[in-house]
Amino acid sequence: MTAKPAAAPDEVVEIRNTLLSALLWPKLGGTLAAFRLETEDGPVDLMRAATPAAIATSDARETACFPLFPFSNRVSGGAFEFRGRRVALSPNMLPHPNPLHGQGWRSAWQIGNRGESFAELFLEYDAGEWPWAYTALQRFDLVDGRLDVSLSLLNRSESVMPCGIGLHPYFPRTSDLRFTAALPRVWLGRGEPNGEYEAAVSEPWNFERGRLLAELELDHCFSGWDGAARLDWPSRGVSVEISASPNLDKLVIFTPAGQDYVCVEPASNASDAFLLDAQGVPGTGTVLLEPGERCMGRVSFAAARV
Repeated sequence: MTAKPAAAPDEVVEIRNTLLSALLWPKLGGTLAAFRLETEDGPVDLMRAATPAAIATSDARETACFPLFPFSNRVSGGAFEFRGRRVALSPNMLPHPNPLHGQGWRSAWQIGNRGESFAELFLEYDAGEWPWAYTALQRFDLVDGRLDVSLSLLNRSESVMPCGIGLHPYFPRTSDLRFTAALPRVWLGRGEPNGEYEAAVSEPWNFERGRLLAELELDHCFSGWDGAARLDWPSRGVSVEISASPNLDKLVIFTPAGQDYVCVEPASNASDAFLLDAQGVPGTGTVLLEPGERCMGRVSFAAARV
């Protein structure tokens, strides 16, 4: 019921309590390598465990979860305008042509405070292609049957920084994986002449009564999320309830065909938020951090046997 752990990097942080365990890989993007429910029959992966390719290719996408700092999803074309400044970013996930998910997942993090059931990871980013300096912090707490991940982003530069925060977890994909959430709106129109726009979800994407994710192929950002979602694996006998702070009201669902995972990604900003902002599109969720200001959020993953 659990995958064999991939070979680990030099620095690994393990946290655990009587019900759960988690492995953190600071130097590989500040990632979670595993998140598991400890049972009498052995550990059960609640997220897709890191694969051997994670170490072989130094790829955070092959882990269980990576952080989204200082934005979620893409910057189409690799550039955007902000207050008279042109910001150009190189692709960071070749062969994909667009920069994705900021710098956090491509950087080595440091270990902060830690204990048996909690750990902090932090990243000090000095301005470069992304022209704002910032400090990103993740705190992982195992509390009873729940993993709490607290996110913090501090603007250390001398000008206003547009930004967003979030998490990119990978979950095991099975034919009976059922997803439940209230997602009233979705961003559509990518690549269309009139640009992207929010629309009410159609019935095929109505998850309020639960839907099998295996039958859908999605790569969409949903909005108006109330911060509650549930994943059920009847064949594996486990479930995970996701809860997020109110400022993380966007949810990206990614169910690529032919893969053994799905992604359910809580975030504060919509995909391509900075470009949409420049076009005057409302509701993107971009946070404008003044110098010295901090943006915070939290995502919890509660495990249960079913």
